[in-house]
Amino acid sequence: MGTPESVAATSAPAAPTPTPKPDVPEELTVSIHSLKSLSLRDQIQVMLLNAHVLTFDRIFDLTSQSAAPSNASAPSSAATPTAAQVAEVVNEMGMLVQGVWVLNSAARCGDHANEALLRDWILIQLNECPMLCTHEINLVASLIGVAQPKAVAYLNEVCVKRQFGYAAFKLPPDIQFITRFPEIWKHQSVLWQKRMREVRDTFKSLEFPTDPPMGICGYRPFSVEAFLFRLMLHTPVTNYQTIRSRIIDWKKSTASSGISDEEIIESTKRICAVVKGRYIAAKLNNPVIDKYRNLALKLLDECEVVEMAKFKIASREAFGMNFPATVFQFVMNSLAVTDGNGNWTLKTV
Repeated sequence: MGTPESVAATSAPAAPTPTPKPDVPEELTVSIHSLKSLSLRDQIQVMLLNAHVLTFDRIFDLTSQSAAPSNASAPSSAATPTAAQVAEVVNEMGMLVQGVWVLNSAARCGDHANEALLRDWILIQLNECPMLCTHEINLVASLIGVAQPKAVAYLNEVCVKRQFGYAAFKLPPDIQFITRFPEIWKHQSVLWQKRMREVRDTFKSLEFPTDPPMGICGYRPFSVEAFLFRLMLHTPVTNYQTIRSRIIDWKKSTASSGISDEEIIESTKRICAVVKGRYIAAKLNNPVIDKYRNLALKLLDECEVVEMAKFKIASREAFGMNFPATVFQFVMNSLAVTDGNGNWTLKTV
């Protein structure tokens, strides 16, 4: 688990996309009244089973509501729990992902060990960087014997899907909780390190195909390249200092051996291209996107400002057709900013 600073560094979305709604009451498929008869522990388990992803503030608010009397004249049936009491209980049964709570996989998956392994692998990836390649998840699921519909169900519980085979964690990082309860954050970090070692040891025994590349990501799980690739998906335009800092934090969070500057530089060369001093993923391993993305990068490198007409002309000359609108929006929103008049400039760092 990364430091609060490294978690904060991943909070900016890769591209303007519809922001997931916060955990509003309709996400809870049980009524507040039905929670009143349950213990605090059972209340929290029901909340996490139903809503899947909840901030601590939302959990505390729901437990407070369930302790309140049904009407103003009736006495309260239970004492309202304190924030410390709620935090203690959720720490026992939940897992902290980007400062946000999900139910632990033992409680969510029961005796289905392979499903728990897949779900924890998904959560580990999201905790490192809140972006995933859905094709990679499908491949991992098949390798460990989890049916694709079940894998998709687990993914949909904690992620919102984006275009072209990507998914993002449902909620932004909750730095406020990490700052407010540092001891719980430390305890959760220890739990994640232990579970990461167990998952990594299991993955070492699996034979991942190398041709074609593994899913849309194309890099072996838990490798520096896989982490850096997903980091570049989430933060498409960055600098070397940020990359170096995030890789070092990631290595520390996995309780593995350190990494030298030479190794970081070599991994960065394999994954990144440098455009006007900015570091950008050299490719997304997606043939639908990469040929148009390469064209956009070439134009952005050659010109300070690229007019919309120039993209259209270059696309017709290179491919005999216009830049597809959906691909254009996906590519340009991640790499550049517009003045609203069809003029695009490479993002600054």
